[in-house]
Amino acid sequence: EFRYYRGTLQSLRKAVDYWNNHAPDIQFIAQLGDLIDGQNAGKYGEGLKMECPQTEPAFTSVMREFGRSFCTKVHHAIGNHELYNFGRDSLYMLLFKDKKGMDGGGDNDGVCAERLYYSFKPHKSWRLIMLDSYDISLEGRDEKSPEYIQARQMIDANNPNIRKGTNWFDGIPPER
Repeated sequence: EFRYYRGTLQSLRKAVDYWNNHAPDIQFIAQLGDLIDGQNAGKYGEGLKMECPQTEPAFTSVMREFGRSFCTKVHHAIGNHELYNFGRDSLYMLLFKDKKGMDGGGDNDGVCAERLYYSFKPHKSWRLIMLDSYDISLEGRDEKSPEYIQARQMIDANNPNIRKGTNWFDGIPPER
């Protein structure tokens, strides 16, 4: 399996340099998930070869690069790799705790460790929604949580192959 994560820190560094030099007045940065590689957690793949998890140093390196940007408003979406490395409580503290009550409208007061999504208005005519695509999921949820149970029911109804550990697409009609 070929992975492309090795060059992403340098890519972020180049992006921040570009923004600082050519677009210093950008209003916000949208980080769309998979902030660091899931293998940093040391639970699968190349991560199994690590002496200890590399989650914290990898996260610190990425956030240091974002911190160099003249733009201080960084909005994060959750990807599966965030959930391989952090629990929802940690993600909330690291990435979302400052998102409460943005825009003074109170519409983001619902963001918490259980709901890592929110909206914001970067312009009076725009509203952007930062989704948590793993809200109803087997990933990052306790097995007794309503979100986990709902995800399990959806999977069982639509694709039982996932539970079997076989090819996910075996016997699934194309219209699904």
